[in-house]
Amino acid sequence: MAHGWKYGALLLCCTSFQVLADVSAPPDETLKQQFSEQFGGTMRLESITLRQLDEMGNRVTWMAEGDIAATENLYAMVGMAADYRFYEQTWVKDRPVKFSAMVTSTGTPASGWTTEFFSMQMAAKNAGHTLKDKKEIDLIVTDNDFTARLTKIEDGYEAKKVQLDKWQKEKGQLSAKADALKKKIDTSWTDKNGKPTDRATVERENDEALQKVFNQQGSSVEFKEHYLKTVYEPAVAACQKKPDCDIYPLMAARDKALAEQQQQHSAAPKTLSMKIDAKMAAGDKKVEPLQKEWQEVQGQIGRLNMEMDEVQREYDRWQKDIKGLRERRVIR
Repeated sequence: MAHGWKYGALLLCCTSFQVLADVSAPPDETLKQQFSEQFGGTMRLESITLRQLDEMGNRVTWMAEGDIAATENLYAMVGMAADYRFYEQTWVKDRPVKFSAMVTSTGTPASGWTTEFFSMQMAAKNAGHTLKDKKEIDLIVTDNDFTARLTKIEDGYEAKKVQLDKWQKEKGQLSAKADALKKKIDTSWTDKNGKPTDRATVERENDEALQKVFNQQGSSVEFKEHYLKTVYEPAVAACQKKPDCDIYPLMAARDKALAEQQQQHSAAPKTLSMKIDAKMAAGDKKVEPLQKEWQEVQGQIGRLNMEMDEVQREYDRWQKDIKGLRERRVIR
C-alpha cells in the first residue's frame, strides 16, 4: 500500500447496510468486491450504512459510514538514520476502524452496478504498506522491542566512537615515531665541516664545489678567443706573406690546442662529479633502512586515516540523523 494506500487505500468487507430511500443500492457482495478491487485488496469493508444524496438517471451518490479493516499489518516510513529505516505501524491487521466516504453507484439490479469510493475519511492514517520482508535495518517505532533495538544500535555507534578515540591515540604515536625517524634521517648527513646536516645542504655544498672547479678551469670561449687572437691569427697572417704558404698545419694546430683545452676544462669537474655521486650514493645507502622504516610508518598512518575517515563519517551521519528524528519527535 503506497502513500494513501494505492488509490486511497482501504478495503471494506460489508456485513450490513441500510438504504434510506427507495432507490436500489448495490448489494453487500458488490460493494465488498468492487471496493477491494479499487484499493488493491489491502483493506476490507466490515460494515457500511448508505444514505442517498443525489440521483441522476441510474447514477446515484451516497454518503457511506461504517467500519473497515486492513487485511495485513501496514506501515509507513517516518524517517531514516544512517542506513536504518524507521517505520510506524498505521494499521493493525483485522482491527476495525471507523470511516466515512462518498460512494457513487451506476447501474440497476438487472444490469449490475459499478461503484466508486472517494473522499475517504477514517480514524487512522491514510498511509501504509505491507512489510513482509522486514530487514535488520527496518525499525518499527511502535513495536514493543523498538527501544531495545535502538539502544543496541546506539551502543554500536558509541563503540565506533571509542574505536575512533583509540585510533586517534595510535595515530599520534605513529606520527611521533615518523617525526623522530625523519629527524634522524635529516641529521644523518655531514656538511663540509663534518657537522650533522640534511641531504639538501650536502647537495648545495656539492653544487657550489663543482661550480668553483668549473670557474677555476676558465672559460672555453675565452680561451678560444685568446688563442685565435694571440696565436692562430698572427701565424696565419705571417704565413700568408710567403708565396708558398700552407695554412693547413696551422689549422690542425689550432684544432688540437682547442681540443686539449676542452679536455682539460672538463676533466677536473668530471672527476669531482663522480666523487660527489659516489658520496651521495653512500649517504643514501646509509639512511636507506631509516627511510624504509619511515615510509612504512607513513603507510600505517595513511591506512589509519582512511579507516578513521570512514568510521567518522558513519558516526557523524548517525548522530545528525538521529538528532533530527528526535527533534521531529519521531522518536524520544
